[in-house]
Amino acid sequence: MCHHQRKHCGNPSILLGSSHGMIPALSKVMKWLEEIRVRTQPRREKEVRELLLETAASVRRNRQLKSARVYSHHSAPVGFTLVLFWDTPSVAVQGSETAMFILEGLKAFGLLDHAVLIEEGKNGG
Repeated sequence: MCHHQRKHCGNPSILLGSSHGMIPALSKVMKWLEEIRVRTQPRREKEVRELLLETAASVRRNRQLKSARVYSHHSAPVGFTLVLFWDTPSVAVQGSETAMFILEGLKAFGLLDHAVLIEEGKNGG
C-alpha cells in the first residue's frame, strides 16, 4: 500500500503537485499506465469480473484518466487485469490514488499485483 493514506472522498484522483515520490514530465504531459492484476478463486470469478467492469466504468469520470480497460487471461479464467491509461503532468512512483483505492478494495478477492509503466515510444496508431 502506498504511504499516502487518505480517505476516499468519492472523487478518484492521482497524486499531483508534490515532488515527493513523483516523476516530472519532460513535456506537458506523460503517457503512462497502471496494471492491476487479480488472480481469484473459480467460485469468485464472476463476482470479480463484474466488480472490475463496474470499477473501470466508475473511474472513467476522472478527467486525467484516458481509458480504463478490463482484460481476462486467455488460458486462466480466474486471472484479470484492469489497465488504467493516464496523461498527466507527473507520475506517482507508487501509482495513483485511484489505483491504491482499487487495490484496497480488491484485497479480499485474491492475489494482487500492481505495476506503473511509463510510455517510452509509440509505433503505429
